[in-house]
Order: sequence, then structure tokens, then C-alpha cells
Amino acid sequence: MTEAQFWEKAINDVKRLIDCIAGHEYEKLHTIAAINPLWHGEGKTQEECMAEFTEWLDGQLAMWTEDYETEFVVDPFEIQHFDLLHFEGSCASAVYLPQSHGEPLDFWFELYFSIDENETITVEFDINV
Repeated sequence: MTEAQFWEKAINDVKRLIDCIAGHEYEKLHTIAAINPLWHGEGKTQEECMAEFTEWLDGQLAMWTEDYETEFVVDPFEIQHFDLLHFEGSCASAVYLPQSHGEPLDFWFELYFSIDENETITVEFDINV
């Protein structure tokens, strides 16, 4: 797989991930990516971790909405907010800077990609606050 082919597939996965978050389709997240194990305590499943993440995210957006008296959301994917950091052989990393109504939010997604021998891409993400 060339680097260009990799990024075409990776961008599609990140688009699906961000669009699921934006659309509150949280039940689909685990089919697209795994959440970094450091996000949660030991012994929790990915589904439990995703539930904790989405609870945190919804709570954070609701708190900002109340504090600033304007709705905070996660906008659907836009390529200009995606940035490649590193690509080497079978692994890569990138960041996605989520927006709310076109304005940057106070956190970003760190994305880690790995490619197996069948050219299947695995995505893991973390949230940097």
C-alpha cells in the first residue's frame, strides 16, 4: 500500500468517526475505531470506554452550552481540520481539530493508525484536552 492509498483509506475512517460523533451515532464508534486504553481504567471493555467517552463529551458540550449560552456541538468532518503528523511503514499518526459551528473546540483527537499484512487499517483515538 502506498502512502497515498493509506491516507485515502485513513481519511475515510476518520470522516466516518467524526461524522458518527457529530451525529450522536455513538453505538457505531466501536466499529470504526478503538479508544486509547489510557482513557479508561483497567479491565473495562471498549464498549464501556466508548460509553464513558461519549458521556464525557456530551457533558462537556452541555456545560459549555450552559456557560456560554450558545449551543456547542461537534461539526461533521472537514478535511482542513485533519493533519498528518507521522507516517512510517505500517504505522501513522494524525490529529483532528473538532469544530463547533466552525469555531475550534478546546480539545482535539489524536489518531493512531496501524496497517496489517492484509492492508487492513486499524484506528485508535485519544482525546487531548
